[in-house]
Amino acid sequence: MRTILSETKKKNLSVFPHPAAKSAYDFFHAQQYRFDSSKLKREQIKKLKN
Repeated sequence: MRTILSETKKKNLSVFPHPAAKSAYDFFHAQQYRFDSSKLKREQIKKLKN
């Protein structure tokens, strides 16, 4: 049965990617997302970073 996790439980989760997917996992999590501040408001950018 599916359950909805609380924010504190989400923050304490550990993830172990499959060895075959490790390089893709590392690549994805190493990305830096840059946002155009002329198109997004400061509050929206803060929400995306959290």
